Amino acid sequence: MLGISKNRLYTKAANNVRKQLAKVDVKAGTGLFNQRCQHNAAQSATLHGSEVYACVVIQKGYDSPIFIHFINKDGDTFKDNTLGYLSGKYDYFLVMDIEDVTRMDVELVTAKNTLFNHTANWLEKIIFSSDIF
Repeated sequence: MLGISKNRLYTKAANNVRKQLAKVDVKAGTGLFNQRCQHNAAQSATLHGSEVYACVVIQKGYDSPIFIHFINKDGDTFKDNTLGYLSGKYDYFLVMDIEDVTRMDVELVTAKNTLFNHTANWLEKIIFSSDIF
C-alpha cells in the first residue's frame, strides 16, 4: 500500500475527521446490532418521523475503526438504532443530513463521496508525501 502503514493511515484519517467535522453526542437507540445502519435509520424515520444523518464513527481512544454510519435525530437528540448501547464506545462526526430516506443506498454513496471531498486534501498529502515511502 505505497509503503503506508495501515495504522498511520487511520491516524491521519481520524485526525482529519476530528478537525473538519462537527462532533455530536449520540444516545443509545433500539440496538438492532446488524450491518444495515442505513436501513435501520430509514425505518426509524419512516415510523417515527425522525431525521436521518450520515456520520463518521471512530472508536473512542483509538484511530480505528473508522466507518460511515447512519443515525437518527429525534428533536435535539441523536440516536443510534444500530449499535444501541455500544454507541457509547464511539465518537460521531456529522457528514450530512439525509433528505430522502427512500434512496438510502444512493445516499450511502453520496455520503462516501462527501466524506472523500472533505478529506481529499489529507489523502493527497498522504499519497504524494515523500516521507511516507
